[in-house]
Amino acid sequence: MTAVFPAYLNCLYKKGVHVLTFNDYLAKRDALWMKPIYDLLGVTVAFVQETMNNQEKKEAYSKDITYVTAKEAGFDYLRDSLTYDKKDLIHRNFYLAIVDEADSILIDEARVPLEIASKTKEVSSNLQRVRDVISTLIPKVDYQIDDYSQNVYLTEQGIKRIEKFLQCDNLYTEKNFKLVQEVNCALYAEALLQRDVDYIVRNKRIEMVDEFTGRVAENRHWPDGVQAALECKEGLEIQSKGRIMTQISLQHFIKQYENLAGMTGTAVDSAEQLKGRAGRQGDPGITRFFISLEDDLIAKYGIENMIPKSFYPRKQEESLTNPIFAKKICQAQRIIQGQNYDLREELYSYSTLLTELRQYLYNLRMDILHHKFKDEVLQKDFPSLYEDLSGKDPLREFQMKLVEEFKLLQEDIEESIKEDYRKVELSAEAFEEIKEKIKGQETTWTYLVNDDSIEDILGLLKGLVKITGMNNFFAWVTFALEYGFYKFFGKNQE
Repeated sequence: MTAVFPAYLNCLYKKGVHVLTFNDYLAKRDALWMKPIYDLLGVTVAFVQETMNNQEKKEAYSKDITYVTAKEAGFDYLRDSLTYDKKDLIHRNFYLAIVDEADSILIDEARVPLEIASKTKEVSSNLQRVRDVISTLIPKVDYQIDDYSQNVYLTEQGIKRIEKFLQCDNLYTEKNFKLVQEVNCALYAEALLQRDVDYIVRNKRIEMVDEFTGRVAENRHWPDGVQAALECKEGLEIQSKGRIMTQISLQHFIKQYENLAGMTGTAVDSAEQLKGRAGRQGDPGITRFFISLEDDLIAKYGIENMIPKSFYPRKQEESLTNPIFAKKICQAQRIIQGQNYDLREELYSYSTLLTELRQYLYNLRMDILHHKFKDEVLQKDFPSLYEDLSGKDPLREFQMKLVEEFKLLQEDIEESIKEDYRKVELSAEAFEEIKEKIKGQETTWTYLVNDDSIEDILGLLKGLVKITGMNNFFAWVTFALEYGFYKFFGKNQE
């Protein structure tokens, strides 16, 4: 209900309003729930689902108000960036977005890249050999993991072990660039990604687990070879390698909108790792968090190191009532929030320029599709081709066509003369035949393309006779003109 009034007021500009939700269920539910109100207000509303085809989505986006998940709207934007025909575009202008669950979409999911990829048949022949050597590496000897289990890197001993096993001399030379990528991906899959925690194996396929929701993320894959490394790690058939056609982060996509608004009942900055968020449906009451010092997150962020071992509680069924434990957890929460903020800021800095370049190409493509693009290279360096492609002067084209046809006529005449000469050369009788052919016609007919104007004049003269009363004189003139007209132009009287 909160989104109805700002959505209604802004949709009056007829530029379209998008209400961005967290999932397809909410998009459909909220659109159908609010539809009677929008109908009463005299505006149109629709919803977009992932399973819809492009035409159905296009119709939904054409409504005054459209409910759609932020991710699906982003994917439709990427699909538009790959189209070759204006009629295949799904979106219209990005005027206003009202983001539901703004903290989840703009913070939790902000770094998630939206990608459209095409399948390729390329599969690395080194992947299994790389996996074989990575599986023999010893943690803290051949590789190290950072304090927050977000990065892994080889030690000098680990590098030497890999170089010896793969017989590649210096691993970091230019010729081994692709091999280094495969080693890094295999190491990442081995050391940082855990089965049934970060991913599951189902139906002989790797399926990613969303770190924020704990749910299996449909149609989501790890990029840059990590997916293939995981498949190799689990002994699965390596799927076709995907070639990324276009991509954008959710954060950068939402910046496409001229105006942006958000709503949430749980506006807490970056609380995905320890306490999380609750009460998203806006129900009355309070929220109570239950945290165990044995949780993986506690170990991951080293909170046990903040509590001296002599004070570290034993395993017990009862809750920890001493406020010092809650204080330390809140302290760790602030540290984690700061780390995540720094991480988001750093990633944003790296991705900003690349996104701006992609945006330039997207805008260029839209200009071309809407015939707003002026090809200066074509006009300057290929003027004749530019003239052919950019529109032609009808009169000049007509004249050029006449010249072309006249040349063909000359060629036909010349060929006809040659043919007559050949006949005369072969037979004297042919000369008489040719003479008959070139005799003048006894009767000729001349046709006007449009003779309405002359008949209009005759009609006008007849009208003047009636008006002026000069029946005799004008009757004679009219008859004489009609007589001459039909005689010389071959018109048959009706």
